[in-house]
Amino acid sequence: MSDLRDKILAFDDRTHEVVNVPEWGVDVNVYTMTARDKTRIEKSFMADGGVADDVYAKIVQMCVCDDNGVRVFTDKDVEALQDKSAPAISRIAKVAMRLSKLTESDEALAEKN
Repeated sequence: MSDLRDKILAFDDRTHEVVNVPEWGVDVNVYTMTARDKTRIEKSFMADGGVADDVYAKIVQMCVCDDNGVRVFTDKDVEALQDKSAPAISRIAKVAMRLSKLTESDEALAEKN
């Protein structure tokens, strides 16, 4: 195995931003998506001829982490997140999309939903 490969795979390259969520009375760490997560989200933008109705909740589930970079929510929390405040979920998802470099057309699709 090469040293370069090992260096790249060992490097923590996920950046994050702290986002204030007044609706919840907390600040949350919003991390960039992994490549795997970004692919999952992009596929949901194309699902069934339109955007999946839980795309923002999925983005929040994937990108909100604790102070150690560990996800706060699991896949099982997506449905519960859909029942949270739309402004809170939208604020977090938009930061995650910006950090993860989703294209403007992806963001427009998500907005349409």
